[in-house]
Amino acid sequence: MSESATHSPQLELAHVLFTDIVAFSKLPMDQQQSVLQLLQSSVRASVEYKRALAADQLISLPTGDGMALVFFGDPESAVRCAQELWAAIRSHPELRLRMGVHSGPVYRVSDINANRNVTGGGINMAQRVMDCADAGHILVSKTTADVLMQFGTWPSALHDLGEAKVKHGVRIHIYNLYRSNVGNPQKPSKLRVAARKRGTRSFAIITVAVIAIAAGLVWLRTARNVHVSVTPTRRSVAVLGFKNLSGKPDQAWLSTALAQMMSTEIAAGQKLRTVPGESVAQAKVEFAIPDSDSLNAETLSKIKKRLGADLVVLGSYIEIGASEKNLQIRLDVRLQDADDGEVLISAAENGTIDNLFELVTRCGQQLRDRLSIGSVTGEQALSIRESLPSNPDAARLYSQGLNHLRLFDALAARDLFQKAIAIEADSAQAHSALSSALLQLGYQTQAAAEAKKALDLSTNLPREDHLRVEAQYHLSLKDWARTIELNQTLFGFYPDNLEYGLSLAYAQTQGGRNEDCLKTIDDLRKLPAPQRDDPRIDLLEAQSAEIMGDSKRAAAANQRAATKSQAMGARLLYAQARNSEGWNYRIMGDLPKAVAMMQEAEQIFEQAGDRAGAARCLSNIGATYSDKGDRAASRQYFEKSLAIDREIGYTVGQARALQNLGFLSLAEGKRDMAKGYLEQSLATSRSNGDSEAAALTLLTLSDFYYQADDPTTARSYAQQGADLAHSIGNKRVEAMALASLGLMLADSGNLPDAKATFEKGLAIFRDEGARALTISCLERLGQIEWSQGDLPTARKHLEEATQIAKSLGNARDIAIAESNLAEISVDEGHTEAAITALNAVITAFRNEQSTDDLVPASQYLAEAQMDAGKPADAKKTLETLRDKKGEFPNPIITADYQLASARIGDPKPAIAVVNKLLANKEFTEFESRLEVRLALGKIEAQAGRTSDARTHLANLQKDADAKGYGLWSKKASVVLATLK
Repeated sequence: MSESATHSPQLELAHVLFTDIVAFSKLPMDQQQSVLQLLQSSVRASVEYKRALAADQLISLPTGDGMALVFFGDPESAVRCAQELWAAIRSHPELRLRMGVHSGPVYRVSDINANRNVTGGGINMAQRVMDCADAGHILVSKTTADVLMQFGTWPSALHDLGEAKVKHGVRIHIYNLYRSNVGNPQKPSKLRVAARKRGTRSFAIITVAVIAIAAGLVWLRTARNVHVSVTPTRRSVAVLGFKNLSGKPDQAWLSTALAQMMSTEIAAGQKLRTVPGESVAQAKVEFAIPDSDSLNAETLSKIKKRLGADLVVLGSYIEIGASEKNLQIRLDVRLQDADDGEVLISAAENGTIDNLFELVTRCGQQLRDRLSIGSVTGEQALSIRESLPSNPDAARLYSQGLNHLRLFDALAARDLFQKAIAIEADSAQAHSALSSALLQLGYQTQAAAEAKKALDLSTNLPREDHLRVEAQYHLSLKDWARTIELNQTLFGFYPDNLEYGLSLAYAQTQGGRNEDCLKTIDDLRKLPAPQRDDPRIDLLEAQSAEIMGDSKRAAAANQRAATKSQAMGARLLYAQARNSEGWNYRIMGDLPKAVAMMQEAEQIFEQAGDRAGAARCLSNIGATYSDKGDRAASRQYFEKSLAIDREIGYTVGQARALQNLGFLSLAEGKRDMAKGYLEQSLATSRSNGDSEAAALTLLTLSDFYYQADDPTTARSYAQQGADLAHSIGNKRVEAMALASLGLMLADSGNLPDAKATFEKGLAIFRDEGARALTISCLERLGQIEWSQGDLPTARKHLEEATQIAKSLGNARDIAIAESNLAEISVDEGHTEAAITALNAVITAFRNEQSTDDLVPASQYLAEAQMDAGKPADAKKTLETLRDKKGEFPNPIITADYQLASARIGDPKPAIAVVNKLLANKEFTEFESRLEVRLALGKIEAQAGRTSDARTHLANLQKDADAKGYGLWSKKASVVLATLK
């Protein structure tokens, strides 16, 4: 055996030009030979062919009715050859050639005759690209187009056609390559509109977008909203921590422990408000404030603006004592006024590490005396004791865990909390903290279990503390109704506490109470400064507005949050606002602006050590590059996001990244890879108990199988998603699943079940205030009712969709909504009004170069013109839809054109054309066939073939009635009535 035979062939990148002669098999044998010889001679005369052949960078493969030219090296070689070939044959109309180009991996092999050959995805995909072409087209895959875009001569010649479904259900993204003197500028017939009624966006994809917003913007820890009248606000205190003067790292945990207990000590009795430790830690990161025993006026001013703190507690501690046996610490505490930096009191006490409670209580009482807030009661003392585990080792581990949790390391925090609980199992605070860490990592089931333990152990705590723990438990369950109720109670008792108001607004948004959320936000803006100016209020408004579909309002709110955050130096809040604002601009289509904002946010998160925040930004950037069609960059960002989420143990992020990679792989035609990613995402969500994420992934898999022409499996996954969402009370995801089921039922012709399913989803969307989704649902529901013949109800729903679209201001949604209203006017018999409205709509679509939208609008205009007795005008309108080969975009347009022609001249040729349309086995869409059959009946009546017309129309009416298509049954009956 030779050495070469022992090695596997090497994978190489090739640039493949695949060609074939259109309708070659229908040509006479002698003509087949002549056009094939003409093609071969034209290829051999190509300069690019000769160059590559001489450089041994070309393998030529015959394919019977064409050839594949496999170029190596120069990425422009295949398209240059295609241009030369097109120019060479343009004077030979008998050679109707189509071409497809793709860059991809191949193996060089030898065939049975020892001739050079290639195999692999590169050549297979090139053939799929070519299969989408008509005669004269040079189609290019997205992969090749991405490369060509880097060269200055190609961008103006490449025209994005979007995705096309090819063999085995694979979807590929293709471009049409043409200039003024080369190529076919007409849209390929396989990519044209197949029916007159518009579809709507995939609800599975919309679901992922909306829930990603809800999950990623604001991280905060069924009653309706009650207006809160704000009472005079209490002074606010921020305990910043204590400096470790001993310099021993093993004593650093004491700063967190002492601050935790001191904050609880000062808050006892509710006469003062204390700033949460999480907010304090974030501010210290943003302003680079180390533990210190005093602060200057400039830093205090920043803290006041950032945290809303009137007073600041800080200080230091140091070990004292000659040996470990009698080791004590000395705690020095200072209270500073945040307005002018005045030190209001200094206190110092000695105590043992084993009894931090006594030490903090003595210092704390001195602070309370100075602040005139009285002494701590016995019940309040219990709360202070339970703010920290009583066992010193457990207290140390718990405090270390808190520090990690507040510095974005939930994975390390989880392990430390678990160790603390192993020592002291009855610490409510340790279980509650462990629940927070698990929730941040995505382990919903485990988080809920720990929160329940914390709740069970908190029965003796003061009312406020107990309510907080209970709210945390229901948050971990995603029981939004109860979470809302508890936070509403807390905010009602303490209306000057911004944190409770923010938690209430967050729960309201997550629970689908967006209007209530906006009312709560109004209340928060009535708080005194600086609380009313907190950027988190704007972030929550943006989140709620985005879920409701108002991206412009969301972007404005995020911009306010960014401006405020930047002014106060709150870098992490600024990054959060920029990331969210970038998402808004992505939704609105300004992709360069979106990427710039997200990249800025990612850098800030990374620099601050918030890697989960950085991963969210990377994921959003990846989605934006996908929108731009740059799949290579998109994959790179998704994979970076996945790597970070795996490193930090963030399972929710992992599931999200895997789902994104699945979508991307599906778009690239890599179905097996896509399925693998999506199944990994589902397994991840199921393993961590995140039922909401699992329901979303089931919905995504439903979309995957529907695109693969497997509607049975698709419906099964959508139903599983709906059932799971219902079981956990997540109405929004349940409605998304119902909408996807409705789409599939409608496409299968099951109108009654489709309508019922959409009505269920619509009720939820309305209740949740999700207006963008409501538009899509209303349009689909209206189209079903329209087909059923219930025009008044259909109009009502389409008018509501139009009103919502106008309120949101999206120009394309408005144009489509108004077009729907104009089109239904035709079937309602409002002929003249419909003609006026449709002419205006068509003009708008032409100005926007929205070719696909022109088709249904023009067809309805032609129908209205025929109803008005103007068949010549109708024929002229339909003529505008012909391509350069004189073909119409779909069978319905062809049939209507024949009907208009029959009314002007001899109807007999029209009968033959329409019968041929109906004989086409590939023309299977039920409602479209009804429409063509109706046209045939009208033409036969016009030709005087009354018996044939009556038979055809009666059969049409019977078939339409059997499936509930009342519109077409009524139309057939109207024509039948004229035949009697």
